Amino acid sequence: AYRNDPWPLHGVMESAVAAASELADAPEIMAALAQPYAAYQMEEVRRVAYIAASWKSGRCDGRTIGALASLEPHPPWAKEILQLRALCYSNAGLQKLSVQAKQELAQFEASETAATREARAEP
Repeated sequence: AYRNDPWPLHGVMESAVAAASELADAPEIMAALAQPYAAYQMEEVRRVAYIAASWKSGRCDGRTIGALASLEPHPPWAKEILQLRALCYSNAGLQKLSVQAKQELAQFEASETAATREARAEP
């Protein structure tokens, strides 16, 4: 229904996508997460769920690499995604993407550390 209905109940759709990422062994679930929904609703949530499901079903296999590559050049700025990119691109021997992913992960971690330090310094 989400492929055709651009006005679904947002909360139900978000819950369904989150639950779907836990059922990575079902081909129907993977197919449902692989393609955008009507009007590209929940696109980042769907993509991240697809990456999580791909990882659970095959680690850094071709499907996971493809799902990660679909986020380039602007992946979600979330530590888990950045770590997965660095790991999988490195394991796959994708040198250019691996270098970029590692640099972006280091940048994220540096800003995370700086933010933590600033928060501790505030009275």
